[in-house]
Amino acid sequence: MGTRINKIKTIILTAILFFAVSGSVVQAKKFDVNIYLFYANWNANSQKAQDVTSNVAGTYKDRVGYKAFDVDSDETYKFIKSNKLNMPKYLPSVVVVNKRKKIINTTQYRNQDESKLKNSLDGDILPNI
Repeated sequence: MGTRINKIKTIILTAILFFAVSGSVVQAKKFDVNIYLFYANWNANSQKAQDVTSNVAGTYKDRVGYKAFDVDSDETYKFIKSNKLNMPKYLPSVVVVNKRKKIINTTQYRNQDESKLKNSLDGDILPNI
């Protein structure tokens, strides 16, 4: 019985150590620019905004970060507070933030296609990457 408990303890400690080490090694990349989309599931344009904004962020390859935030989630409010941002007035909204966490553009998503959204963001993003 004692050896079985010791094996279980060893497995648990190994798992904890593995996650602690891998968590410290695999850190989120710091980007020069981040695109944040603030949306609400109840908003009719939100799903398209998520798809289009994600695709536009992907065109900048690994130079620009992207994250979508549901305004009805606690995670969003914690993120806004910890990053000293303001909740956008209109939804969905695309917010471009530089590496110093300064907002360089906030725009309401107005059902644009990818090329129009990218063109509207390029002037703010390209000088910062």
